Amino acid sequence: MLIRVVIILSLPLLCATCAETVTLKPDHEVSNDAFFCESDPTRNYEGDGIISVQPPCDTHQRLQAYLEFTELDDYLGWQVDSAELRLYINNVVSYGSWFLAAGDAAWDENTLNWDNRPGAVAGSEVEHVNPTQMETWLSLNVTTHVEEWLDGSLPNHGFHLYDNDWWSSYWSAIAADEGGDFAKFPQLILDIEDSAVEPVSWGVIKALE
Repeated sequence: MLIRVVIILSLPLLCATCAETVTLKPDHEVSNDAFFCESDPTRNYEGDGIISVQPPCDTHQRLQAYLEFTELDDYLGWQVDSAELRLYINNVVSYGSWFLAAGDAAWDENTLNWDNRPGAVAGSEVEHVNPTQMETWLSLNVTTHVEEWLDGSLPNHGFHLYDNDWWSSYWSAIAADEGGDFAKFPQLILDIEDSAVEPVSWGVIKALE
């Protein structure tokens, strides 16, 4: 009986070890990003050091972008407590808003352009307000998107950043993974738990009974 009591009291300690805070801050070898322009529909802008979002405005055409953290595949099956996407805004013209959604198809950052761009998963879009100043971080709650990727509900095709189709003058230039300043690369901060730890802990208990 004494052994059983000790094991039960130890169980919270065993489970506590499965929770982690992970920051994915990849370089261009383990992530994908690119933006594309409606007025130059076959051009690929990967490697420009930024990804941009802009609605139609005067003579300017809309810009949209894709961003994917390929390292997420290392955490398939893990439980997601929270997920925060942090983007560094290099430049901004004026107040506005744009959407972030889960991408609905695979893409290649070296060939992505306006004509072959994937769409967004229906119902996954969330509107975000453009910051009013440059050289600042923008934090976005993407918990639902990451949950669906890691539990297998949706394949991870990354984030689609796109305009809200308003005729306005805002423009966002977001630091990308080939911009040269690693400190400003996009970040995905995860509070996650390895769900495989709990069954192992119970197995240890049963083995010691």
